[in-house]
Amino acid sequence: MKVGPVRSINPAGAFRGKRVLLVDRHPAVRASMRDLVSTLGVSSIHMAESSNSAKRHVGNQHFDVILCDYLLEQNKDGQQLLEELRHTRAIALSTIFMIVTGERSYQSVVSVAELAPDDYLIKPFTPEHLAQRLHKALEKKHVFRIAHELVDAGKPQQAIGECDQIVRLHTRHAMDAMRLKAQLLIALERNEEAEELYRAILERKAIPWARMGLAWVLFKKGELDAAAAAAAEVIAESPAYLSAYTFLADVQDAQGDAESAMQTLDRASQHSPNNVARLRKLGHLAVGARDLDRARRAFDKVLERAGDSDIVAPDDYANAARVSIQQGSIQDTEKYVQQLRRRFRGKAEGDFAADVLDSLCLARRGQHAAAQASLIKALDGAAALGEAVSPALLMDLAQSCVLHDRPASAILLLERLDAAGVALRADMRDVLVEHRRPLQVAGTESEPVDDAGKAAPQVDAGDIDGGRVAGGDAAAAPVDPDHFDLDTIPAEVRQAVGQSNATPSDFDAASAAAAALLDLLKQGEAGTGNDLACMRVLLRRMFLARSRHPATVSMHKEFAAMRATPAAAG
Repeated sequence: MKVGPVRSINPAGAFRGKRVLLVDRHPAVRASMRDLVSTLGVSSIHMAESSNSAKRHVGNQHFDVILCDYLLEQNKDGQQLLEELRHTRAIALSTIFMIVTGERSYQSVVSVAELAPDDYLIKPFTPEHLAQRLHKALEKKHVFRIAHELVDAGKPQQAIGECDQIVRLHTRHAMDAMRLKAQLLIALERNEEAEELYRAILERKAIPWARMGLAWVLFKKGELDAAAAAAAEVIAESPAYLSAYTFLADVQDAQGDAESAMQTLDRASQHSPNNVARLRKLGHLAVGARDLDRARRAFDKVLERAGDSDIVAPDDYANAARVSIQQGSIQDTEKYVQQLRRRFRGKAEGDFAADVLDSLCLARRGQHAAAQASLIKALDGAAALGEAVSPALLMDLAQSCVLHDRPASAILLLERLDAAGVALRADMRDVLVEHRRPLQVAGTESEPVDDAGKAAPQVDAGDIDGGRVAGGDAAAAPVDPDHFDLDTIPAEVRQAVGQSNATPSDFDAASAAAAALLDLLKQGEAGTGNDLACMRVLLRRMFLARSRHPATVSMHKEFAAMRATPAAAG
């Protein structure tokens, strides 16, 4: 792609026509900032009093510049807002994000700089100073405009070509262009080219980010000792280069040295204690090292830091709850589940995670009927969410299936995770190994298992299709709301459903039966509670067998939409 030279920006009209968002909790400061920005010729100035207000503004329209105060509402600051907007891609790469702060302390400034705003301003500052910093950032954005648009559009190869153009035409920004190019090469897994570029940069100047880029390439090539040495050297020479700590911890973890990795993250926290991603990693490392108290502190800090922001995910509550279960603190687990339900009220992903955790927690309390009801809801939730479910929560779901004598569902979930290359937790790995051992001894391919965990080509309606609890007193078994009577479903689909009952892990059989029953539901020729229970079971089988299949996704959506209507609900 041939691109002509990018013209310089006329300083006199640099800000004319730009849309600016001011974010500050104090009305007087917002008014003062508005007056100051207007002296630059900006007429489209919007104001937000909080991070949530800023997100609403950003969601409604594009902004060329965001000037955000560092201190916002309680438990929220400009650093966090920047992280959210970048994480969710709510703002384009072309948007200038500048932090305005009165904090002169090293920790506050370096914490903001780590999250890469385009610049930051220390209060107080003059209109001339603001204009100078904004113009500098705007000129750079102008030079990189096409490259950023290509990256945002998911066209890294074309973006690399634009970076080459910038290197040739704008020597002032050549280093930044080479940096972006190297990152794109790594994203495309063109590691040899990335290594060559980083080494060429380092021959010209010993820049920390280039040395870290080279360390990353070495890591990707499996040269762990060299990668760790390079990162350690960067930290020794530039202690404020915090991403180097995170990278070094990753390398140490890959080397099997979890304790050193945790110590490295602790050193980074002395400079920037509130980085959510680093806290998550510290928590996971601590769990692997069986340091549950340390893990709990890290995960609690994630929840405290993330608050009600978009950074927090159901997995963050699940991480803390999982540790509290291992610690035997059921009361604390229930607290996390309650917080999870409040934070994600009305959202399917939150309900699913809470149902999974409830199924584990209630079982610990001995409330097996309620626990199994939560498990059934969680299985349905997983089916509806499809690939949106995190591997960790799917492992929790498999664990609950094992706990409630549903090995068929557990094995199908674990097989899928294993096939996707997910590292299974030790207890779940043992379940899968035990399942495979008799099959390996027999020299056969993997077969379906029944609720007693035995190889069984013909599985009776149990576990995933009827929800019965195996190996126990039938009279004491909890009633499964998805148990259905084959003899009372519509005659037109009875044979197809029966075939699926005979081979519950067969995707084609479940898909054919589900499609036929769904047609009857649409036509109003089916719709009893028994019919709906049958439909849920068929959809669940499809999900467990092939969650990404278009038929699985489309039929789940159609059934969910149908159940959302008043007629279907009745």
